[in-house]
Amino acid sequence: MAAGKNIDSLSEICRLLQKGEQFVLAAPSPKPAAALRSALAVALDPEIFACDAASTKTVAAALAAIRKAVPAKSRRKFLLVDLSSSLHPWIGKPAELARFCRDVRSSRKGFRVLWILKDSSLDGDLLLWAKDSARFFAQIRFGGGSFSCQFLTARGVFSPDFFLPRPIDLADRRLERLEPDGRGGLHLVRAAAGAAKPS
Repeated sequence: MAAGKNIDSLSEICRLLQKGEQFVLAAPSPKPAAALRSALAVALDPEIFACDAASTKTVAAALAAIRKAVPAKSRRKFLLVDLSSSLHPWIGKPAELARFCRDVRSSRKGFRVLWILKDSSLDGDLLLWAKDSARFFAQIRFGGGSFSCQFLTARGVFSPDFFLPRPIDLADRRLERLEPDGRGGLHLVRAAAGAAKPS
């Protein structure tokens, strides 16, 4: 096995992405989604395009807005698309959202795409897309007066502790920081060439 690496922020996880890979973040409501968008935009600046496609009335208009705002080739590595608001009907239709996400990925293959979605929209086609297509898929939850982040999909991660809920600070612009646990933090292990995956 390759050496382990502790991951203590969402931006570090973003930097593990290769071209064409995706990171899906599901937020419970627009307010924490906006906080996530702001923090990731700051943490990954100047390597990121941040887009809010939810203000468009149709899938076609949203795709056109992305293509206009984001060149197919750029020195920037990341494309952040926030679809957490519900301004127009297509945002609330999982099949339409999934089609939009697939089309954005295929038209902007050079980018690492970060998606912020509303938790309640993850149903049917969109949930299948998020679990099957994204390298990382995490849900942000609220309970007991605080937010937590839990990874449901993390390709290349073989540590069970990585998938446990972790407190995430959404209060003072440090929201992208994941709190370490008592067992060494979030542990990422990459498989060496020819190494067997642990059972």
